[in-house]
Amino acid sequence: MQAKVNSIMAGIDRTRRITFEEQADRYDATALTYPAALIDEIVKLSGVTAGRRILEIGCGSGQATISFAERGFTITAVELGARLAQLAAQKLCDFPNVQVIQHEFESWELPAQPFELVISAEAFHWIVPEIGIPKVAHAMIPGGMVALFWSVTERLNTPLHQAIASAYAEIAPDWVNPLASEVDADFIQRSISAFFERVGGFEPLQSRFYPACVTASINGEVHLEELRTFSAHREMPDSTRQALYAAVAAAFQAHEDRLEQSIGYLLLHTHPLPESA
Repeated sequence: MQAKVNSIMAGIDRTRRITFEEQADRYDATALTYPAALIDEIVKLSGVTAGRRILEIGCGSGQATISFAERGFTITAVELGARLAQLAAQKLCDFPNVQVIQHEFESWELPAQPFELVISAEAFHWIVPEIGIPKVAHAMIPGGMVALFWSVTERLNTPLHQAIASAYAEIAPDWVNPLASEVDADFIQRSISAFFERVGGFEPLQSRFYPACVTASINGEVHLEELRTFSAHREMPDSTRQALYAAVAAAFQAHEDRLEQSIGYLLLHTHPLPESA
């Protein structure tokens, strides 16, 4: 199946969410951590204090989870992938108040005790809105908060970016180039807001953007490792993927093997309406 850009959020093929499991260790090695300012803002906006209960949806290998665990919260983290859940549990083994559960969120049975805060990092777009959004409302105390956040890579137009874009245009024109994707902060906000508006039960989403939290220069090997964890690329024909990655590697070699990156973070937060919690 071809992975058109517009299908990443709207009309997303959610069967692809398990592809992260196929590259779990590589994903863990390349995934970003989250800035303290973002985590602290979520804590401040929600009003939760140490010891309070947090539900995390799609914890991956625990990159965001550990930031909240270090602040003393009691966390239930639900992760679809078995290997990702195992990696998260290993990472969080020193925090007895953190439980990692390997399960699909939509079919997971909610515990009797509700949560003060529900979080999801890089994952909520993979949840079926008609099931997941009402379930989140039922999981929360009245007045609780939902915090959803994503890293967003700024689109740049350096000669290396142009060379990589040319490789995609020539070899894989129907596949997503994450360096040139239209999935920016505005796109994510519009898409997730549309999910919540369609399903109902929550106040309008509020947004905050944290620009240029991470500025870095990476080499071709690191970028190719990141591409190998990209869910859309997992579905490419092998011959297309190999040709594309060879062309991307050649582009790096022709441009001093350095790609400039500027990464910000988008936070979307909301509260359930009183009759929904």
